[in-house]
Amino acid sequence: MKPFVVAIVSVFSMSSLASANSQSFPADKVRSLNISNGSGDINITGDATKEAKVTWVNRSKEKDCKMDIDLSGNTLNVKPSSSNSNRCSFDITLNTAKTLDVTVKNGSGDVMIGDTEGDLEIRLGSGNASIKSVIKGFDVKTGSGEITAMGLTQGGRVSTGSGDISLSYRTAPKSGQLSTKSGSGDADISLPGASKIKTSFRAGSGDLRSAFANDPDAPFEISMKAGSGDLTITKSK
Repeated sequence: MKPFVVAIVSVFSMSSLASANSQSFPADKVRSLNISNGSGDINITGDATKEAKVTWVNRSKEKDCKMDIDLSGNTLNVKPSSSNSNRCSFDITLNTAKTLDVTVKNGSGDVMIGDTEGDLEIRLGSGNASIKSVIKGFDVKTGSGEITAMGLTQGGRVSTGSGDISLSYRTAPKSGQLSTKSGSGDADISLPGASKIKTSFRAGSGDLRSAFANDPDAPFEISMKAGSGDLTITKSK
């Protein structure tokens, strides 16, 4: 019998070796959040009571990429520091106070926000945005990716180059406008049954389906412009 050799090889990716770092601030001092990132996933949760904590993992190939965090007034700023910060990649997790306004800019990667209350602005080159909060004013834009938001209370703007949009209202909006734009993708919007709305829909290819009567005198308008996509408006269960 010929001898044989069994070789066992353990392979570790660079990402598995990356260690997490963190920095904390008094939660009651943070009233707004400003995050800028080249790429990576961002997860924000409004469950902090005493400390607002930022945790990050460096996924960058650039050796000089570092995380720069500072509290300026009541605004917590989180961004990469490098000779070319657009090439930096960080996975970022934040546990913050519940009531705060959030601004996020991310080249690529998913953004998840939960249990916050305030205004919201998101800019994504590519990636999905998922929000489950009490959302006041909002402006969300992604080049490519799905946008899902639950907990809306008033008007705002949502835009995606390619991807579906799903929005759910917590309360019936009293006035204003919800503007949605999609190069390619469907939009599904859910509102309480007592809502009064007027609708505007323009698409190169697509249909409008609504469970609400179109009221030209309604104080709240839902509009959609799409190259290709349907707009479906339903009543919340």
